[in-house]
Amino acid sequence: MRCYNGCPDSKMQAVIDDQMKATKELEDIGATVTYFPMEEKWMAFKDNQAITSFHGTKREAANAVLQNQ
Repeated sequence: MRCYNGCPDSKMQAVIDDQMKATKELEDIGATVTYFPMEEKWMAFKDNQAITSFHGTKREAANAVLQNQ
């Protein structure tokens, strides 16, 4: 994955699009995903309560939430 003159290649653009889709899917059910830099992991929240454990990617955290719906 690379950026050329500020434009992502197709692989990077696919990752960016999937992260945006994951965010939208969670917003539809009232949840959010937060990145924790110290742990380098993502966690999902709903109504200010953690609803998942840590996950390696935003998509993994979103999938964990969506599977439990």
